[in-house]
Amino acid sequence: MKLRARWAGPAPKVGDYLMSEVRPRHAYRVGEVINVSSKVRWDAEKKTEVRLLQIVVDRVATTAVPRGARIHAWKWDRRAAKGAP
Repeated sequence: MKLRARWAGPAPKVGDYLMSEVRPRHAYRVGEVINVSSKVRWDAEKKTEVRLLQIVVDRVATTAVPRGARIHAWKWDRRAAKGAP
């Protein structure tokens, strides 16, 4: 599965996991990280760089995440309702 992300801070590495901090249903094991754009912007609120990434992942059960694994917080963006202007 390929995920598109606006990523703040250091990018995840292959073998890391993405998982929601609130009621996670699944975890996502990172297989590949691709910079979509060479443009990097500064987020003044978070005081870090933000870039666009494409992350190739495999979905796994949260119970399959090994102890000591590096886990990054993941949050899905809200989508606009269909038919909304």
